[in-house]
Amino acid sequence: MPHILLHSNYSPSSNGGIERVSRQLIDIFVANGYSVSCICGIHSRSSNSIYKGCFVHCRSVLCKIKGAPILSFGNISFIFASLRADLILFQEPFPGLWPAVFFCRVFLSKTLIVYVHARPSVQKPVQRLYDFFRQVTFGRSHFVFTSEDLLSKSSLNKDVNCSVIPIGLSDPTIEPSLSSVELPPKYILYFGRLSWYKGIPILLQAIAHLPDIFFVIAGTGTEAVHVSEFLESGSIRNLTFINRPLSEAEKNHLFHNALCVVFPSTSQSEAFGIVQLEAMAFSKPIVNTQLANAVNYVAPHGLCAITVQTCDVLALANAMHRLWCNPSLCMSLGRAGRDRYLALFSNRVFTDSWLKLVKDSIVTLP
Repeated sequence: MPHILLHSNYSPSSNGGIERVSRQLIDIFVANGYSVSCICGIHSRSSNSIYKGCFVHCRSVLCKIKGAPILSFGNISFIFASLRADLILFQEPFPGLWPAVFFCRVFLSKTLIVYVHARPSVQKPVQRLYDFFRQVTFGRSHFVFTSEDLLSKSSLNKDVNCSVIPIGLSDPTIEPSLSSVELPPKYILYFGRLSWYKGIPILLQAIAHLPDIFFVIAGTGTEAVHVSEFLESGSIRNLTFINRPLSEAEKNHLFHNALCVVFPSTSQSEAFGIVQLEAMAFSKPIVNTQLANAVNYVAPHGLCAITVQTCDVLALANAMHRLWCNPSLCMSLGRAGRDRYLALFSNRVFTDSWLKLVKDSIVTLP
């Protein structure tokens, strides 16, 4: 049974986009007869867990800059985890593990597929240095990008093998929610990781401009402190904050009952926007920001989203107010989003593309 080592910036306690894709890949590989283990980086401490028979090694990260782990204590763990692997699927950007990746490729002759889901937001001189060392680390490994935009900005040599496989999601199922949280009958939803690039402070300021609209923020992460401080100020009564990991049933319940979904990210570190796919799967319109990357390809302005400039509090508030007061617009954007999700981001296309790539890579092993 071929063994795949999956690396990602994954936290088992989170329901963010990275976690969604990592679990989905594990599901696909296990269901098709592969043995899988996962190694990932988290902020503070090391731990181990099991997900559907897949052993998940979480190793601590010393620090992160713009979302990319820079120094990691997990290089030795990565090398040991790779010893039994027939194929390593490595998620970028994660330069903290480049020494281990280089060792595995050059000295252990491991086959690599490099999965690029985001690009660090750094200055051009640093980006050139980053691209150079990335090329040295990965050599001619096969690169998979989640969008044409990421591929076009990758600065890879022309002889490097590349594929574009957009993220796909399974069609959600609605089950009774077991959550004890009392939700408003009508609300706008923010769901996902609470990280620096997600635009949480901008969203909170926009909420303050809309006292007659109800909001739900659900997620975990470093920005949770800002949400808590906002609530503790006592100046607002229209926000429900769910700061804990949610089950799939609870998450689906939140999306199903929301009027629309807000996606206020402020940085190119937000490279795709999986939460947008979840909103589209539930026929929910989206308020997103203009990042000029795959975020706006996934949910284009005027088709299934209202797009505003990043960090523009008033524009964000006005867009959410517009959807709140316009049920017909919500319905038309939501229906178009659902059609786009089925046509371009289905789990079937995602699964078939990854299985073919992995099968071809393992067949060509020496």
